[in-house]
Parts: sequence; structure tokens; C-alpha cells
Amino acid sequence: MEQQSGAGDMHFENAFNGASQNAIGHGAQVNIGPSDDAAGGAVPGAAPPASSNISITNAFNNASMNAVGPGARVNVQPGSLERHEVPGNQPASWPTRPVDQPIPARAGASKIIISYSHKDRQWLDLLRTHLAFLEQQHMIDLWDDSQIAVGAHWRQAISDALATASFALLLVSANFLASDFIAHYELPPIRQRLSQGQLTILPLILSPCLFEESLLGDYQPFNPGQPLSLLSFAEQEDVIVRVAREIRKALQ
Repeated sequence: MEQQSGAGDMHFENAFNGASQNAIGHGAQVNIGPSDDAAGGAVPGAAPPASSNISITNAFNNASMNAVGPGARVNVQPGSLERHEVPGNQPASWPTRPVDQPIPARAGASKIIISYSHKDRQWLDLLRTHLAFLEQQHMIDLWDDSQIAVGAHWRQAISDALATASFALLLVSANFLASDFIAHYELPPIRQRLSQGQLTILPLILSPCLFEESLLGDYQPFNPGQPLSLLSFAEQEDVIVRVAREIRKALQ
């Protein structure tokens, strides 16, 4: 039979019971009584503690020695061992997404895909700098292939982005027109969605090239006769600012 706790022990028993509920789950109890040493050995007829309770009992015994004094013992009774998290003390968790799942557009923002040659990366960086303000205002959600997650199916990611974009910024140059990938995998779906009225394109001429003779030659570029590479840096930025304003105007 178990020893009954005295009235003076009730407060400590309740305190430890509250701790055990958080540490091991609902149903666990803590009884404070004389330790084996103080009582001259184990209580006759008491069942030996289960091996799974030993480490928990030892941990509470150490706490009880500090809180109650020498001779106190904490006995954890069998109860539910399911995990019970303490509100407010849960570890931080970050949402994850499968690597093949496309990045969703911000709520209310128009998705804009930027098609470019990797040899023209410096123009992409300059354009992104000027369009960052519109992103901060949640007006646009820019996408280019540098955002493809490691391990993702990159061709599928590009295809998904082309299928969901509202605008396509085409950074046209000799490098752009010479790219087999752009010619075979990017321009066909762009032209198809364009013909169906599902996409708006904005060609930006980066350098002198055969734009008029290409499949895009029927569409008006933003800067005809003014390739960015032939302008001063201040003039280049002025053109890109006008691009940003044109996009903002189209979205209002």
C-alpha cells in the first residue's frame, strides 16, 4: 500500500504534479515522501519502478532535494506518456515545400517572368533593382530562373512560371536570340499565351541585334532604336525607370 502524504506535503505534491503533466503527459502524478535512505530502505511490498521511469524519477529527485530538502523523494506514477507541449514554449518551425513545387505568387501581386540570356545577367540585376520597389508594394512578383530551388526539375519550373505569369519581360540581345533554350522552350509558350490574350509581353532591347527579323519582330519593343548598351549609365537607368512606371501604370 502507498503511504499517504501529510498536509504539509500537499503544496509540493501539487507543484510537482503540474510539472509532471507538462514533462510527461496527462495522468502522471508526483508523490513526495521519505526517501529510501531516510526510511531505512524500500517500502515493503512496493513494486520496483519501471525502467522507463528511472531517469524521470532521478530528475525530479534532484529537483526535490533543492526545493524541499534532504530526504524528499519524487515518485512518478504511471500515466499517459504522450508528449504534451507547454503553450508558448514550442520550438520554432519553418514551412517547407517540395522542391518541384513552384513558388506561389504573393497575394494580390501580378506575376512577371523575366526571360533573358545568362550572358546578360548584369542587365537582369539592374532591372531587378529598379523593380524592387514595386515588389515591396506587393504589386508585382518577379520570377527568373535564379529562383529555382536546388534539386528542382528546372525545365518544369520554368514551364510552370511561364504558364502562370501575367507579364513577360524579354531582355532581348544577340545572346537572347542565339539561345537555343530560349528559342525552343521559352518563346513558344510565350507566343502561344500571347495569341490567346493570356499574357502581356514587354521586349526591352539590350544591345543591337536582329530583333525586327526575329519571331518577336511583330511586337513593339519598349525602346526601339535605343539599345541600352549604346546609352550612358544615367540614360540606361532612365529607360528602366520608365519600364517600371509602365508596368505600374498597367497594373493600376
